[in-house]
Amino acid sequence: MRSKERKVDLAYLLQFKNIEDLQRVLSQNLIEKFGYLDIDRLSGFIIKKFNIDLENNLKCWASLRESYFRRNCIVHNDGKISEIYLKKLSLGIVKLNEELNCDIEYIRKCHNDIHSYMDFIDESMRKKFNLKTIIDSL
Repeated sequence: MRSKERKVDLAYLLQFKNIEDLQRVLSQNLIEKFGYLDIDRLSGFIIKKFNIDLENNLKCWASLRESYFRRNCIVHNDGKISEIYLKKLSLGIVKLNEELNCDIEYIRKCHNDIHSYMDFIDESMRKKFNLKTIIDSL
């Protein structure tokens, strides 16, 4: 919010009753903006903004990244391997349009990877900004 790079029009500011409403809307805009980034671009943003390197420090990075692109195939390509999936994972064209596995074991692995990612981000941010957990505060 305190970035000198971001400029806001005065007319835009005047539509808010208080600073909290403005902060909430600006935060929501950022969340929506980053929520649509591809996982590689999100990783780049996190390195640039917070100096947190997912690719080299998150143990499940490769698996999490594959899950992200698999999810896109499931949602946008009827569960079949797409060219983007092959390109992003540096796979040969041979598997194009093959059906992707999405059994319960795969779902569990995805769940664990997402959990690990969230824990990693939480721990990294707490360390970077010297924040305590609720338990630490007690």
